[in-house]
Amino acid sequence: MSAIEIAAFKPQDIYAFSTVAIADVSRVGLIPAVYFALDAAKRCHYVGKADKLRDRLTEYPSSDPEKWEEFGDRDVTEFAYWQAPTVGNELLEAEKQWIQLLDPPMNDQHRPQRPPIIPIGMNSEESAKRLLEIRAMIKSLKAEEELLKANTVSFVEEYGEEGKSIEMDLGKISLSSRKTWQYSEAVDELQQQIKALKKKEEKEGIAKVVKTSVFPIVKSNIRFDF
Repeated sequence: MSAIEIAAFKPQDIYAFSTVAIADVSRVGLIPAVYFALDAAKRCHYVGKADKLRDRLTEYPSSDPEKWEEFGDRDVTEFAYWQAPTVGNELLEAEKQWIQLLDPPMNDQHRPQRPPIIPIGMNSEESAKRLLEIRAMIKSLKAEEELLKANTVSFVEEYGEEGKSIEMDLGKISLSSRKTWQYSEAVDELQQQIKALKKKEEKEGIAKVVKTSVFPIVKSNIRFDF
Protein backbone atom coordinates (compact mmCIF):
# COMPACT_ATOMS: atom_id res chain seq x y z
CA MET A 1 0.00 0.00 0.00
CA SER A 2 1.48 3.33 -1.02
CA ALA A 3 0.66 6.93 -0.18
CA ILE A 4 -0.51 7.27 -3.78
CA GLU A 5 -3.11 4.55 -3.27
CA ILE A 6 -4.39 6.24 -0.11
CA ALA A 7 -4.48 9.62 -1.82
CA ALA A 8 -6.70 8.12 -4.50
CA PHE A 9 -9.58 7.95 -1.98
CA LYS A 10 -12.16 10.72 -1.80
CA PRO A 11 -14.12 11.94 1.26
CA GLN A 12 -17.36 10.36 0.05
CA ASP A 13 -15.69 6.95 -0.04
CA ILE A 14 -16.33 6.50 3.69
CA TYR A 15 -20.05 6.13 2.90
CA ALA A 16 -19.27 2.95 0.96
CA PHE A 17 -17.26 1.37 3.78
CA SER A 18 -18.64 -1.25 6.15
CA THR A 19 -20.21 0.15 9.30
CA VAL A 20 -21.06 -1.08 12.78
CA ALA A 21 -23.43 0.52 15.26
CA ILE A 22 -21.75 1.87 18.38
CA ALA A 23 -23.70 -0.66 20.46
CA ASP A 24 -22.56 -3.60 18.31
CA VAL A 25 -18.81 -3.05 18.06
CA SER A 26 -18.12 -6.55 19.35
CA ARG A 27 -19.31 -7.85 15.97
CA VAL A 28 -16.41 -6.47 13.93
CA GLY A 29 -13.39 -8.57 13.15
CA LEU A 30 -9.91 -8.54 14.60
CA ILE A 31 -8.62 -6.69 11.57
CA PRO A 32 -6.18 -3.82 11.00
CA ALA A 33 -8.26 -0.81 10.05
CA VAL A 34 -8.74 2.91 9.95
CA TYR A 35 -12.07 3.74 11.56
CA PHE A 36 -14.35 6.75 11.38
CA ALA A 37 -16.74 7.92 14.14
CA LEU A 38 -19.95 9.04 12.40
CA ASP A 39 -23.09 10.67 13.74
CA ALA A 40 -26.64 10.21 12.45
CA ALA A 41 -26.00 12.74 9.67
CA LYS A 42 -22.97 10.71 8.49
CA ARG A 43 -20.59 13.47 9.61
CA CYS A 44 -17.13 12.27 10.60
CA HIS A 45 -16.04 13.45 14.07
CA TYR A 46 -12.93 11.34 14.54
CA VAL A 47 -10.50 9.15 12.62
CA GLY A 48 -8.45 6.48 14.37
CA LYS A 49 -6.47 3.35 13.61
CA ALA A 50 -6.31 -0.09 15.17
CA ASP A 51 -4.19 -3.18 14.66
CA LYS A 52 -7.21 -5.17 15.91
CA LEU A 53 -10.38 -3.19 15.33
CA ARG A 54 -12.69 -5.19 17.60
CA ASP A 55 -10.32 -4.90 20.55
CA ARG A 56 -9.89 -1.17 20.05
CA LEU A 57 -13.60 -0.37 19.84
CA THR A 58 -14.76 -2.68 22.63
CA GLU A 59 -12.03 -1.45 24.99
CA TYR A 60 -12.74 2.24 24.42
CA PRO A 61 -14.97 2.72 27.52
CA SER A 62 -12.18 1.50 29.82
CA SER A 63 -9.03 2.47 27.92
CA ASP A 64 -10.13 5.96 26.82
CA PRO A 65 -13.30 6.89 28.73
CA GLU A 66 -13.00 10.62 27.96
CA LYS A 67 -13.04 10.04 24.22
CA TRP A 68 -15.83 7.48 24.55
CA GLU A 69 -17.88 10.03 26.49
CA GLU A 70 -17.17 12.63 23.84
CA PHE A 71 -18.48 10.23 21.19
CA GLY A 72 -21.71 10.17 23.17
CA ASP A 73 -21.77 13.96 23.54
CA ARG A 74 -21.35 14.29 19.79
CA ASP A 75 -24.12 11.74 19.14
CA VAL A 76 -21.80 9.31 17.36
CA THR A 77 -24.01 6.41 16.32
CA GLU A 78 -21.70 4.18 14.30
CA PHE A 79 -18.19 3.49 13.11
CA ALA A 80 -17.30 3.09 9.46
CA TYR A 81 -14.03 1.30 8.82
CA TRP A 82 -11.54 0.76 6.04
CA GLN A 83 -9.64 -2.52 6.33
CA ALA A 84 -5.92 -2.03 5.88
CA PRO A 85 -3.81 -4.66 4.16
CA THR A 86 -1.18 -4.56 6.89
CA VAL A 87 -0.20 -2.97 10.22
CA GLY A 88 2.77 -0.87 11.27
CA ASN A 89 4.01 2.22 9.49
CA GLU A 90 1.67 1.76 6.55
CA LEU A 91 -1.39 1.72 8.82
CA LEU A 92 -0.10 4.84 10.57
CA GLU A 93 0.40 6.54 7.21
CA ALA A 94 -3.09 5.57 6.14
CA GLU A 95 -4.56 7.14 9.29
CA LYS A 96 -2.63 10.36 8.66
CA GLN A 97 -3.85 10.50 5.08
CA TRP A 98 -7.48 10.04 6.14
CA ILE A 99 -7.19 12.72 8.81
CA GLN A 100 -5.83 15.13 6.21
CA LEU A 101 -8.58 14.17 3.81
CA LEU A 102 -11.53 14.46 6.23
CA ASP A 103 -10.23 17.00 8.77
CA PRO A 104 -12.40 15.67 11.64
CA PRO A 105 -12.80 18.03 14.62
CA MET A 106 -11.77 15.54 17.32
CA ASN A 107 -8.42 15.17 15.54
CA ASP A 108 -7.95 18.95 15.49
CA GLN A 109 -6.10 20.11 18.61
CA HIS A 110 -6.67 23.78 17.77
CA ARG A 111 -10.44 23.71 17.11
CA PRO A 112 -11.82 20.47 18.57
CA GLN A 113 -15.31 21.92 19.26
CA ARG A 114 -16.06 23.01 15.70
CA PRO A 115 -18.76 21.17 13.73
CA PRO A 116 -17.57 18.57 11.22
CA ILE A 117 -17.19 20.02 7.74
CA ILE A 118 -15.99 17.76 4.92
CA PRO A 119 -13.27 19.66 3.03
CA ILE A 120 -14.72 19.67 -0.50
CA GLY A 121 -13.76 23.23 -1.40
CA MET A 122 -16.97 24.74 0.00
CA ASN A 123 -17.97 26.07 3.40
CA SER A 124 -21.24 24.97 5.01
CA GLU A 125 -23.31 27.79 3.47
CA GLU A 126 -21.89 27.15 0.02
CA SER A 127 -22.62 23.44 0.45
CA ALA A 128 -26.25 24.22 1.32
CA LYS A 129 -26.63 26.44 -1.75
CA ARG A 130 -25.08 23.78 -3.95
CA LEU A 131 -27.49 21.18 -2.56
CA LEU A 132 -30.43 23.43 -3.47
CA GLU A 133 -29.07 23.77 -7.00
CA ILE A 134 -28.56 20.02 -7.34
CA ARG A 135 -32.07 19.22 -6.10
CA ALA A 136 -33.54 21.66 -8.62
CA MET A 137 -31.47 20.07 -11.38
CA ILE A 138 -32.58 16.58 -10.34
CA LYS A 139 -36.24 17.64 -10.39
CA SER A 140 -35.83 19.06 -13.87
CA LEU A 141 -33.96 15.99 -15.08
CA LYS A 142 -36.64 13.66 -13.69
CA ALA A 143 -39.33 15.55 -15.60
CA GLU A 144 -37.29 15.25 -18.77
CA GLU A 145 -36.61 11.59 -18.00
CA GLU A 146 -40.34 10.77 -18.05
CA LEU A 147 -40.63 12.12 -21.59
CA LEU A 148 -37.54 10.25 -22.69
CA LYS A 149 -38.85 6.98 -21.21
CA ALA A 150 -41.96 7.11 -23.36
CA ASN A 151 -39.98 7.74 -26.54
CA THR A 152 -37.42 5.09 -25.60
CA VAL A 153 -40.14 2.42 -25.31
CA SER A 154 -41.18 3.23 -28.88
CA PHE A 155 -37.57 3.14 -30.05
CA VAL A 156 -36.86 -0.27 -28.52
CA GLU A 157 -40.14 -1.74 -29.80
CA GLU A 158 -39.33 -0.57 -33.31
CA TYR A 159 -35.61 -1.25 -33.56
CA GLY A 160 -34.72 -3.59 -30.68
CA GLU A 161 -34.15 -7.33 -30.74
CA GLU A 162 -37.64 -8.85 -30.78
CA GLY A 163 -38.86 -5.45 -29.64
CA LYS A 164 -37.50 -6.04 -26.13
CA SER A 165 -33.88 -4.85 -25.92
CA ILE A 166 -31.25 -2.97 -27.86
CA GLU A 167 -27.49 -2.55 -27.54
CA MET A 168 -26.10 0.94 -28.03
CA ASP A 169 -22.67 2.54 -27.72
CA LEU A 170 -23.56 3.98 -24.31
CA GLY A 171 -25.13 0.82 -22.94
CA LYS A 172 -28.05 -1.58 -23.19
CA ILE A 173 -31.76 -0.78 -22.87
CA SER A 174 -34.31 -3.47 -22.06
CA LEU A 175 -38.06 -3.20 -21.67
CA SER A 176 -39.67 -4.51 -18.53
CA SER A 177 -43.18 -4.46 -17.11
CA ARG A 178 -44.47 -4.18 -13.57
CA LYS A 179 -47.99 -4.88 -12.34
CA THR A 180 -49.87 -2.75 -9.83
CA TRP A 181 -52.25 -4.78 -7.67
CA GLN A 182 -55.52 -3.85 -6.02
CA TYR A 183 -55.93 -6.03 -2.94
CA SER A 184 -59.06 -7.05 -1.07
CA GLU A 185 -60.45 -5.22 1.94
CA ALA A 186 -59.11 -8.03 4.13
CA VAL A 187 -55.53 -7.22 3.11
CA ASP A 188 -56.08 -3.48 3.60
CA GLU A 189 -57.48 -4.17 7.07
CA LEU A 190 -54.45 -6.27 8.01
CA GLN A 191 -52.13 -3.52 6.83
CA GLN A 192 -53.94 -0.99 9.02
CA GLN A 193 -53.71 -3.37 11.99
CA ILE A 194 -49.97 -3.80 11.45
CA LYS A 195 -49.53 -0.03 11.16
CA ALA A 196 -51.44 0.50 14.43
CA LEU A 197 -49.44 -2.24 16.17
CA LYS A 198 -46.15 -0.65 15.07
CA LYS A 199 -47.20 2.71 16.51
CA LYS A 200 -48.29 1.01 19.74
CA GLU A 201 -44.93 -0.77 20.15
CA GLU A 202 -43.05 2.46 19.40
CA LYS A 203 -45.09 4.35 22.01
CA GLU A 204 -44.76 1.65 24.67
CA GLY A 205 -41.04 1.15 24.11
CA ILE A 206 -41.39 -2.42 22.85
CA ALA A 207 -39.95 -1.56 19.46
CA LYS A 208 -36.25 -0.69 19.52
CA VAL A 209 -34.50 2.02 17.55
CA VAL A 210 -31.70 0.30 15.65
CA LYS A 211 -30.57 3.35 13.71
CA THR A 212 -31.23 7.08 13.56
CA SER A 213 -30.55 9.18 10.48
CA VAL A 214 -30.41 12.95 10.20
CA PHE A 215 -30.84 14.53 6.78
CA PRO A 216 -31.87 17.88 5.29
CA ILE A 217 -35.33 18.31 3.75
CA VAL A 218 -34.68 20.48 0.72
CA LYS A 219 -37.23 22.65 -1.09
CA SER A 220 -35.49 24.59 -3.82
CA ASN A 221 -36.88 27.77 -5.39
CA ILE A 222 -34.55 27.39 -8.35
CA ARG A 223 -36.05 26.31 -11.65
CA PHE A 224 -34.30 24.69 -14.59
CA ASP A 225 -36.22 24.43 -17.84
CA PHE A 226 -35.34 21.66 -20.27
